[in-house]
Amino acid sequence: LSEGVAWRVWDEGLHYQRPDFDRPEIVAADLSAFVLELATWGASVEDLAWLDQPPPESVATAITLLGQLGLLDGAGRVTKRGRQAGALPVHPRLGALVVEAQRQGLGWLGCLAAAALEERDVLRGRPWELPVDLGERVSLLGDPARHHPAAAKGTLQAVRRRAVQLADRTSVAKGDRGVPVTDELGALLAVGYPDRVGQRRSTRGKFLLSSGTGATVASRDPLASESYIVVADLDARQGEARVRIGAGVDRDQVVAVLGDAMNHDRSLSWDVSRDGLVVSERRMLGALVMHEVSARPGAGDDVVSHVVGHIRTGGLGVLGWSSAASELRDRVGFAHAAGDSSWPAMDDASLLDELDSWLAPHLGGVIDGDDLRRVDLHEALWGWLGWHRRRDLDRLLPRRVTLVGGRQLRVDYGRDRPTVRGRVQDFYGMVEGPTIVDGRYPLTLELLSPAGRPVQVTADLAGFWAGSWVEVRKEMAGRYPKHRWPIDPSAG
Repeated sequence: LSEGVAWRVWDEGLHYQRPDFDRPEIVAADLSAFVLELATWGASVEDLAWLDQPPPESVATAITLLGQLGLLDGAGRVTKRGRQAGALPVHPRLGALVVEAQRQGLGWLGCLAAAALEERDVLRGRPWELPVDLGERVSLLGDPARHHPAAAKGTLQAVRRRAVQLADRTSVAKGDRGVPVTDELGALLAVGYPDRVGQRRSTRGKFLLSSGTGATVASRDPLASESYIVVADLDARQGEARVRIGAGVDRDQVVAVLGDAMNHDRSLSWDVSRDGLVVSERRMLGALVMHEVSARPGAGDDVVSHVVGHIRTGGLGVLGWSSAASELRDRVGFAHAAGDSSWPAMDDASLLDELDSWLAPHLGGVIDGDDLRRVDLHEALWGWLGWHRRRDLDRLLPRRVTLVGGRQLRVDYGRDRPTVRGRVQDFYGMVEGPTIVDGRYPLTLELLSPAGRPVQVTADLAGFWAGSWVEVRKEMAGRYPKHRWPIDPSAG
């Protein structure tokens, strides 16, 4: 070591400080073997006094990884698998792989894979020109008769000896140390690298890892076309990480060995293409969706809340507004706009804000657009007003007004001013026009000819009779001579 450099070693991790630097340099330390050994003793990093405290970030990362590998439980205690893996002279990832291989009766395959990953690569050459598949390397190690142009003979022999040492430690019978079948290699690798299961994206050779990061395989490499891979070695020095060593794996194999580590995710959303609610249930391995099914939801409060959310997003236009509902909305809206704040506002923004109050109680059983458009909005708004307001509404703002001759006309509250439309003859005998709000608000009159064409629009019937009626009468008498056109209509 260089003079003046102080070292502290924590198992596989190093911390060093160079005196010519103002601040210490930290090498990212993989402390998983160290933390596993402490847990095997029944201790944790916090339980011991240290000359130099291990980096908390590295300790936390190690604990997370050991939990993913099933070597520590949720309380940080070592598991049975953790004791077995910790007894092996390999990294905990590889220890978990070997222990699982033993459990499946594939001990020799596990030892070969662990040795191939622990030691120097048995293939030599430019990394981007070498095959990614770990199976190529394991096959070379397990079958001395196989050859590869990039194989390094000396390294092959050294790695074989290492695999034999592991097999001796794990009591793999010598009769079981034949030529390996690598069909299960990807599944075993997933046990040791659950955070590096890769799902192919739309582009060949592009994968999303279960850790949430991306990785690439050279497009010419056979693994680039796999739907799922497991990555054992990554080169992340430039841009998106490049896979150096990995193996293909089937989705079902991943589910079989990592099913307990998967999360079940249930989501409810409005599917625009289906115009309805869809409940999606997914099994997730980290960032990967391993299985997903969609179905129509059942009843429940969460359904109602999602329907309300859809209405807020899409606006009131997604509802089925009948003429009765629109009329009621206009009447109450006029009462509020006329200055009486005791009446609820009926503009879009206000109704959307109050959806939980007036509409949500009527959304039981609604799961799609057809259901939504069948909801009786008149009943919903009418019920929301309450008995006292309903009584006052019919008295102050009637739907229809009765003229002197007994004819009833509908009041249109949807205009700028409440309006009634009727033939001018209907108003004969009336000095003043009809009013609302206990006589305080005169209705606007749209007076029509016998043919239904507008003659005059006024809110002052007496002024019309006394003023422009003279000219209107002359014109109407000329056009419609069979009708009566009195000089003083107010007299009847």
